[in-house]
Amino acid sequence: MRKPFEGLTQARLEELKREASIYRKLEGLAGIPRLLVHLPGRGLVVEYAEGRSCRELKRGELSEKFHWELRQIVEQMHRRGVAHCDLRSRRNILVIAEGRPWVVDLVSAYCREGRGLRGLREWLFRQFRREDLAALVRLKRQTSPHLVTEEEAGLLSHPGWKEQLARVIGQRIRKLMRALARYG
Repeated sequence: MRKPFEGLTQARLEELKREASIYRKLEGLAGIPRLLVHLPGRGLVVEYAEGRSCRELKRGELSEKFHWELRQIVEQMHRRGVAHCDLRSRRNILVIAEGRPWVVDLVSAYCREGRGLRGLREWLFRQFRREDLAALVRLKRQTSPHLVTEEEAGLLSHPGWKEQLARVIGQRIRKLMRALARYG
């Protein structure tokens, strides 16, 4: 018989505890699955909704209402002090019954409250909040480009720090790969 904490690292146990606390912080928010059970040392059981990932959708399949509702969900998360931090991954946004948005996978989410320097936490939260909103604009641009406003397009014209860092790392890796290909 498996013991409750067998096989999970202390880091993973802390991650599950943190994710469960984020689900509790967002409890009652439409468009976010409810935490049904937190099994310490085992995992989380969250509400299930039948739907399709935005990753599976074609251009034109999402309505203006969907994008508006999705933005409302994300802004409500932000008002509760939580940034999703992984909305760029279209598999984390589902289209459920009646074309409504459903935001899943809070493992990467960032909570403004917590240990650490308050000023730094606030600054990080602002950056992550901006990244969440930019991810929504990217989704809109990919699925419903005619709905993107000038203000939203402006959000994408100034990449955030994570994008800039990823771009620099990517450039360095590509440069290294080209050098290896020449001499390899």
